[in-house]
Amino acid sequence: MIKMWEGQTIEKCIAVGKKLAAIVTAYFYQAVTMAFEKIYTNYLLMKCKKYAGLYWTKASSPDFVDIKGLESRRRDNPLFVGQLQQQVLNMIMGWDPHKKEVIDPDIDGAIRMVQECQTKILMQQLPMEQYVITKRYTKPAEEYASKQAHVELAKRMAKRDPAAAPKLGERIPFVYVQNLKKSKAYERVEDPVYAKKNKISVDAEYYIKHGLVNPFLRIFRHIVAPGMRKKEAYRYVYSLIFCGEHARVRRIVTPSNKQGIMRWVTKRSAPDDDDASTCLGTSSDSDSDSNSDSDSENGDGDEEECWSSSELVEEEEEIVDLKRKN
Repeated sequence: MIKMWEGQTIEKCIAVGKKLAAIVTAYFYQAVTMAFEKIYTNYLLMKCKKYAGLYWTKASSPDFVDIKGLESRRRDNPLFVGQLQQQVLNMIMGWDPHKKEVIDPDIDGAIRMVQECQTKILMQQLPMEQYVITKRYTKPAEEYASKQAHVELAKRMAKRDPAAAPKLGERIPFVYVQNLKKSKAYERVEDPVYAKKNKISVDAEYYIKHGLVNPFLRIFRHIVAPGMRKKEAYRYVYSLIFCGEHARVRRIVTPSNKQGIMRWVTKRSAPDDDDASTCLGTSSDSDSDSNSDSDSENGDGDEEECWSSSELVEEEEEIVDLKRKN
């Protein structure tokens, strides 16, 4: 890769690239064949083999935004990460993929797009398919040195339905769902179909941390905080993008299958009368008034004694003492 001097046109850069390729090929005759390949403008280099740039092969217009080594090119990341990263980099690089033309870079618009995605995750508004991660089931479970999320899920799926359990060589899709705070990562994975059917909500904090915060801190650090130290830049970018009103909303989906203490709760229907708000096991005011009137008329106006817990204990102790004496 050769960095061209500033102020040159795309046509000039392509001509220089082809000329240099011919010189190198002639110098290393029958050993190396050099050819012009591409030109990058608005180039973002984060580290070795991790970069993005506006890709040119002809002077008339760019081809696309080329991304190498980032999360959008990996299948072990949720689908929304790759799609969002592609859209954000298009805005940063100044490329409209629909109109196939160069536009002005929009850094603020890219930040707003990430914030909107964060809000959607907290509100559980993304489809379940957007959270799916896939990993290949390469060897039997006992051959893994440690417990893997997709392997443990395969065991649970085999217990539920052995016929539909994943087999060796297949890629296992899974999502991270809400569970106990101190649970392991492999205990918080679930089959997407099972989670969607039973209305189990995904782990929003996990997807925000690993799907938004980590990937986009690395991108925006070089754009909005290029002169800061690494830790200071990360803190600044985090407070700029991931803190604010958009991060103070949350929606929790109630699972249809009862888990934990909810398995002991039963739903009882309301009484069949006009006042549906009447608590079960109690009578309405009208019933109590009518009963009191009838009791007074019959001469049975004595009020029912109400026992407190302390009085009940004293009464039980007296009964026990009498039994002992007898």
